[in-house]
Amino acid sequence: MVCSHRGPVSYRVDESGVPRTAWTVPGGMVPLVLPMLERFGGRWIFAAISDADRHAVSLGLQPEHAGGISLHMLDLPRETHRRHYEDACVGYLGQVFTYELGTDVHLGESWACYRQVNRMFAHAVTATAARAKEVLVAHDYHLMLLAAEIRAASPRPLRGLYFHHMPWCEPDYFARVPAVVCRETLTGLLTFNAVGFYCDRWAQAFLRCCERFLPHSEVTPEGVVFAGRRVSVIAEPAPLDVGVVRSIGGSSRAGEWVSRYRREQAGRWTIVRVDRVEPWKNALRGFLAFESLLERRPDLAAKLWFLAIVSPARTWRPDYRRYFAECRAVVDPVNDRWRGRAGHAPITLHADPDHTASDRHRALAGLRIADAVLVDSTYDGFNLVAEEALIVGEAAPVVVLSRNTGVYEELTDGVLGIDPFDVERTGRAMERAHGMTSRERLRRASLLRARILERSQAAWLEEQVFALTAN
Repeated sequence: MVCSHRGPVSYRVDESGVPRTAWTVPGGMVPLVLPMLERFGGRWIFAAISDADRHAVSLGLQPEHAGGISLHMLDLPRETHRRHYEDACVGYLGQVFTYELGTDVHLGESWACYRQVNRMFAHAVTATAARAKEVLVAHDYHLMLLAAEIRAASPRPLRGLYFHHMPWCEPDYFARVPAVVCRETLTGLLTFNAVGFYCDRWAQAFLRCCERFLPHSEVTPEGVVFAGRRVSVIAEPAPLDVGVVRSIGGSSRAGEWVSRYRREQAGRWTIVRVDRVEPWKNALRGFLAFESLLERRPDLAAKLWFLAIVSPARTWRPDYRRYFAECRAVVDPVNDRWRGRAGHAPITLHADPDHTASDRHRALAGLRIADAVLVDSTYDGFNLVAEEALIVGEAAPVVVLSRNTGVYEELTDGVLGIDPFDVERTGRAMERAHGMTSRERLRRASLLRARILERSQAAWLEEQVFALTAN
């Protein structure tokens, strides 16, 4: 049984006002979770997000079952859900895990809403969990209290794993969380049988938090002993679904985007970034780094193109809207200054406000034409963009990668690692990528491609199953 805030499908209302199941979410955690359910069978519980979703649930509709998978969309009280997601998760916990917490931000009553949403998921789980061998896998920081709420709601034990898709911060930063919430979060996670992260760095930070804030816990090489229970803690990199990436990247729809981008590329050496416009994705410093490169090497203005394919995210947040405006405020003057010398705008900021499956085609089309890929997140749980570029790239793209991404542990010896806060050195890394010989580019790309292809979704699932059965 899988629980997550978002699920694999959503609803849209057709011309007659009837909700219809619409698109399958192509990215994020969905491609990781679907193979688990396809292999083992089971059910997926997730929240109704849109008005169309809520309308469908009110009519008694549920997404269709597929391949032995039962989908259950959970309608949450609108204001409770809003405060859980917008205030407690995005506005607070997300800021904590990415080291972005402002001094004026506090949880207040939103933590009660966070508890309530976890409780409602728990009731949905206990109402449908029937098989003795059924196990629970909860995904991401929206549901960190789920196991504790299930234990409070049902005397029947349910073996469960929680997988964290964000970074985990060090104890000194986690100490900014109110002590009650800090302890409740950690004890909630340790109510699961296993806790998973994408890399050892985040797993070790979590263990250090347990050691510091739960004085009666015992950290072992395998995990944590707490309240008489052993909880496994694992670090397992996300596998890339290579077949799906190649299929979408090679589709005619993606090909149309490739043709469009090739015309604008006009033979220039191309740096590509693909991400959502969120402060911790760090697009602003990426643009400033490119500007610093042009200032230092004006001879490259006509030879380089920086293509940024972005999706505005969480535009209901004023700080996110301001951040996007700040990005434009850097890009526009750079283009105004260098367009005359270059003959083309050196930066294209391609923003599409529609969060649809077309974003995936557009993104992979950009990665197909990349000579270099920039991933400079300040902190990131994993990030598959660099790996997608290596799989679909028609050249041998050089990866300029933040050392604060979870994927960096896997790709260290083949990428150009950067400090995401150092604008000048990020610009110099772009320059180094441009000057790299074809032989060295091919060597690095071949090394990383082989490593990506070695990992499989089956191995990722097996590691989680092993962690669940180890205790």
